[in-house]
Amino acid sequence: MKINNAKIFITGGTGSFGVAFINRLLELKPKEIRIFSRDEKKQSDLKRIYPQNYIKWYLGDVRDRDSLIDPMESVDIVFHAAALKQIPSLENFPLEATKTNIIGTDNVFSVAIQQKVKRIVFLSTDKSIQPISAMGLTKALMEKVVLAKAKLYETPIMNIVRYGNVLASRGSVVPLFIDAINDGKPITLYHPESTRFLMPIEDAIDLVLLAIKDGRHGEIFVPKVQSASLTMMVQSLEKILQKKAKINIESLRQGDKIHEQMIEDDEYAYTVSTENGYVIDGFKTKPLPTNVIKPFYSKDVMMSALDLIKLLTNIVRYYLK
Repeated sequence: MKINNAKIFITGGTGSFGVAFINRLLELKPKEIRIFSRDEKKQSDLKRIYPQNYIKWYLGDVRDRDSLIDPMESVDIVFHAAALKQIPSLENFPLEATKTNIIGTDNVFSVAIQQKVKRIVFLSTDKSIQPISAMGLTKALMEKVVLAKAKLYETPIMNIVRYGNVLASRGSVVPLFIDAINDGKPITLYHPESTRFLMPIEDAIDLVLLAIKDGRHGEIFVPKVQSASLTMMVQSLEKILQKKAKINIESLRQGDKIHEQMIEDDEYAYTVSTENGYVIDGFKTKPLPTNVIKPFYSKDVMMSALDLIKLLTNIVRYYLK
């Protein structure tokens, strides 16, 4: 489906993904962009940055099903980005994660069906694979809720896009590291050899647009990305910023993993490798007769130190401009 001349609805549209996505959508010329979020301050700030009359702003919360009904009327495509995702906070407030990440997602899907939306994309995370945190558990159950509902309804066409760490997004470690190094404050590394999948936000948006363009009902899109350890990230930023970091080493936090996965072990038989990533049949209707994709963790796809510096240099420029 084409974005051009479509009515677009974005939940969590004032977050890092939503704002970057607005910028990309402006190039694609949709008929209307509707931003839905509960952050009135950010909405007020963004209205001054985006004064276009075809960008509409709606205050509401995905936890409140009724607040979604009118804003989603006559919408063509929904992008569901609203989520609670800070692991330490959600370890202390797992019910809040449940309300937003699971019940909120079900509300969005239910209203999209009611309003006869044509397509819907849900944003997920690698934390949903073999989850140990409240955030990961709620995102895993979010995917289960979405897939169960999608089996009952052929429209809207539903896709899930599953990410690793999106660099420079709100709450990601790289901006925190940059600020700490520049300000001479200590960086706390929880198990410094922990590895994380890394991708620029532009690549995350590309994957969402690919799902809209090519996705079939029930498919899950996963990017082909590399990873780095927390130690490598700090060392690279020291070279880019030409400053030495002060580092405190602590044990792994509750809810954190040492290494991450993008694809569940029982999904590989239903996964196709493409030029841009992996596509999983979320319904698991028929396993592929020949499949050479092997299970991998973030520790298995580490990027070189030079590639990491190149990647982070662009992020530092973007963040400090």
